Order: sequence, then C-alpha cells, then structure tokens
Amino acid sequence: MRLGKHIAPHRLADAVSGRTSDRESARIERHVTACARCASARDRLVSARAAMADIAEQPPPELGWDHIGVRVYWSTSSARHAALREKGRPWWRQAAVVPVAGALGLTAAAGFALTLWSAESRRAVDPPARPPVARTAPAAAPQAPVTPRLRGVVTFASGAVAIDGGAPRADVDVGALFASAIVEGAHLRTGEGRLVIQFGPTSGLALTPGSSVRLVRFDHRVVELVVDEGTVEVELARRRMDQTFSVVAGRHRVSVLGTAFQVGHRAGDLDVECARGQVVVSDGASQVAVSAGEHIQVMERSLLARALRQEIDRRRLAGLERGLARPLLPAWTESRALFDTSSTVELEAPTGRAVRVDGVEVGAGSFALRVMSGRHQLEVAGAGGGFANKAWIDAAPRDRREARADSSGIVRVLPAGATSDARAPGAGAGAVSAEQAAMRAARRLRRRQLERALEGGERALQCMRPLEKRDLVAGSYVVFDVGVNADGSQGHLNVVRSNVPPDAERCLRRVVDEVELPDGPQATVRFKLAF
Repeated sequence: MRLGKHIAPHRLADAVSGRTSDRESARIERHVTACARCASARDRLVSARAAMADIAEQPPPELGWDHIGVRVYWSTSSARHAALREKGRPWWRQAAVVPVAGALGLTAAAGFALTLWSAESRRAVDPPARPPVARTAPAAAPQAPVTPRLRGVVTFASGAVAIDGGAPRADVDVGALFASAIVEGAHLRTGEGRLVIQFGPTSGLALTPGSSVRLVRFDHRVVELVVDEGTVEVELARRRMDQTFSVVAGRHRVSVLGTAFQVGHRAGDLDVECARGQVVVSDGASQVAVSAGEHIQVMERSLLARALRQEIDRRRLAGLERGLARPLLPAWTESRALFDTSSTVELEAPTGRAVRVDGVEVGAGSFALRVMSGRHQLEVAGAGGGFANKAWIDAAPRDRREARADSSGIVRVLPAGATSDARAPGAGAGAVSAEQAAMRAARRLRRRQLERALEGGERALQCMRPLEKRDLVAGSYVVFDVGVNADGSQGHLNVVRSNVPPDAERCLRRVVDEVELPDGPQATVRFKLAF
C-alpha cells in the first residue's frame, strides 16, 4: 500500500476491527493522519462499530408475551366453543340463522348509509373543525453510551508505594494494597520502590522508583496516563484502531496500538525507549515515530522535530524486554474474579538478591507478589549468584503467605497464618517442622488418591482419541496443580504445563475436575497425567 493512494474501504474496515498486522496497521495509521478523506472514512467506521456495540448491549424490548398468550388462548377457546355450540343445535335452528343474519345485515347497512348521509350534510354546512392538538410527552434526551471501565490489580510491590496519591510508605498494609482495584482517577506513586499494575491478559504498567502517575482515562476504549514525574514502563497487548492508549508527559504525548515501551519524564526532559512494536511521540506541532530497538531523548526546551532517534544498546534492550511491566499474571479473567483465585506472597530477602518464582525471575530483595492459587517454587540467589536452594509455597485463594531467605539463599516458608516473627523453638532456617511434615504426608495421600481415581479412566482416553489417529498419544502429558479441601472437593485446578493441543487439554481438565475424593486432609497436589 503506497501512501499516495487512498485506502480501500475493506482495508480500513479490517484495520478498525483489528484484523491487520502490526506493520499494516502502522502504515494505515500514518496515512490516515495525513489524509483527511481516509480519516473521515475511518471515523465513520469507528462510529458505526461503536453504535453496533451499544445496540448489542441494550436489553431486548418488552413484548408482553404473557398478555399475548392470554389473548390467543381466549380467542381460540371462544371460537372453538362457538363452533361446538353451533354444531349441537337442531337442524331447524341452524337453518333459521341465515335469514335472521341476512335481515340484521340489511338493517345494519341501511343504518350505516344513513349515518354517512348525515355526516356529509353537516360537513357541507358547519365550518371545518380544528384538528385536535396531540399532547405528547417531551422526548427524552438520548443517553450517551456507557463505556465499560477498566479495573486493574496490583501484582508486585516493593519499598515505599502508594495508590491513593498520598506519600509513599514502606510500611503499607500489603493486604489492603493487593485487595484494592485500580480504577480511573487513581494516583500511583513510588518512593524507593516499584509498583506493577495489571489490567489485561498481557497488559500492565510499572512505576520505577521516584515516580508519580495518574490514570486520567481508564476504560476499554481510551486509556490515558499522565506522568507527573519519573518513569512508567508499559507492556500492552495489541489494540484495535478504535481503542487508544497514550502517555502524556509534559507537553508531549506518546501514542501506541500495542507494544512494550517506557516513558521517562524528569525535570521536563523526555526519554522514550521502545522494546517492541512502535510508538508515536507528538507535541502538537510535529510527531516522530519510534520503532522497536530505538529511543529518543528531548530536552525541556528542545524541539521534537530536531530530536534524533538512536539505537538502544543490545544489553539494555535485552533488559527492557525482560523487565517491562513484569511480573504479570499468566492467566487473566477480571479483577473481581482474580481476587478470589489469586494469593499474595511476601518475601523477605537480602537486598539485591535475584528471586525466581516457578523458574522465572520476578524481582530482587524483599517484595510482595501476586500469584495464582496453587503450588509455586521459590528460589533466592545465594552469595555467589546461583540458585541452589528451592522452597515450595502452597497458596490458597485469597491467602497471604510469608517467606524469609538468609544470606546463603536458603528460604524458609512460614506456616499459613503465622507472622514473620514466628519460629519453631530451636529450629533453624532449614529445619522441618511438624506442620510441614504433616503437610507433606497429606500431599502424598491426596496424590495417590487422584492417581488411583484417574488410572485407566475411559474418559481420559476419549480425550486422546483425536491424537490416536495421528499416533501422537505416546509421550503426551498434562501437569495439574489441584487444591483439595477437607471434604474431598477441589478448591482450585490449574494446568501447569502440557504438550497436548488445547482441545485435548481442556477435555482432560474437565475429567480431573469431576473427580470426587473422600474426606481427608487439606492439601495442594501437583501431579502428572501421562500417556
């Protein structure tokens, strides 16, 4: 597509619907910015899609089916009973109906003709009457369509943070912080800390130390962040052309469709780094596109049009790709549901020590982290930098677990409900308490019960029938993480990893979900269903 030509209507429709590639969407967006005709066509398409979406969300009209049903019933019933009565009359009474009906019909016709003659006579003598004035109620003002608001959740917090615009505090109530929904109007601040907010499956933002960000608009169509000071990192899933996402930093605006980037705004200076995708920086008079692997710096009194795009150092770029808006939850439904299916882990570790959860590096030092309910592996780097020690955390829904790591990287997970100062008498960091021993025994018991319940199950084999035709069953597996309650019911059921297609994975998940276990100890079990 050359920029000198107008964009075909079907290509504009595909772009608005999100059915074009990132590269094609960027080209169309550049053309639309410079072409008034195509911009007008795009605006009409966006308005039409918005109107259709609003119509789809409206409730159906009330048709009064109960009244209609009653009328139909009585009409058919009256006609049926009239026919039965007529059929039951003697023949001589049925025959008499015809002349009587004819006489009545002639009388009615004569009366109708007389009425018409009288009306015509009055119309010729009397002046025409004024038409009645219809009294109509004033038309209600059309209501603007309501755009659903976004609700984010805190997934990571370390050091001094605040979500209500107050002064950042290091002793913030972690329980209240992670139980709060982040909505439009929120004012996020960090001192010597880091704060991560997630608002979509692969969408989130992170504040680096010493930052202040306000959520001016935060809904499904428009997201607008204002960076008063500091740096915000953004990880954004690809959006449709009728959705906008922008970061305002002073006199500059950074707009994007879907990418990973960060915007720094300190003392009036602007620094934009793009790790993936493309962003557009504008100041009202000019605009500059910044592509993946590039960054641009604009001093407070400099002109954007004269700013130069430069390549990001490879090591710096690799760090950006790993660290932008991390960590985000791998599964996303909606904030209200996430509060019921996620847990909080608070870790106290030496400053600067890297920390991994389930093999993925999520931060360093002490912090609080949101995880999906289930069993998770926790590792803290030792003095030499390696991850030699591992610990397991069983997190129940809406649970809050605490762990401590010493200078050698050994992690001790505190029992559920215990405070950070609780220790078994005479127990060291690597000691196994009686409660931990009982928990391990409960896991072994529940794992054996699950394996026995699923052993040789016909339902599970049926899930693998499509793979059997292609001879792909051998070596297939799914690893489940199951929370079993004391009454044998399942508290949660997550798929940790698998090598089967999504349809087979969902089928096997339903099979495991239907397993009923006897009463026993409460435990979180991770087991492998292999074929």
